Amino acid sequence: MPFPRIQRSVVLLSLLALLVAVPWIASDYFVMMCIRVMYFGMLTLSLCYLAGELGVVSLMQASFFGIAGYFIAILQTRYQIPFPIPPLVGIGVAVLFAAVAGLLVIRA
Repeated sequence: MPFPRIQRSVVLLSLLALLVAVPWIASDYFVMMCIRVMYFGMLTLSLCYLAGELGVVSLMQASFFGIAGYFIAILQTRYQIPFPIPPLVGIGVAVLFAAVAGLLVIRA
């Protein structure tokens, strides 16, 4: 049945167009809140996957999330570094902490 497939594609494309248009339509506050909901949702999904599917309760990814957020906040507020650089530095620092923690866990 090609009709439901086409109908689903049209719905998905219109939803994607709406999501792309949100920054131009909505206020800055709404866009900022949507971004926050998305990254906290990703953190929640990672915790749900680890606890539900794997049966492992680990809060290390939450600590790496916090480390990256801390470095992003410090670089943007205290040092006024422009936008693209602080997230990259925050992710890099979190990856370094994750590598060190991973090496310690593997050795133990």
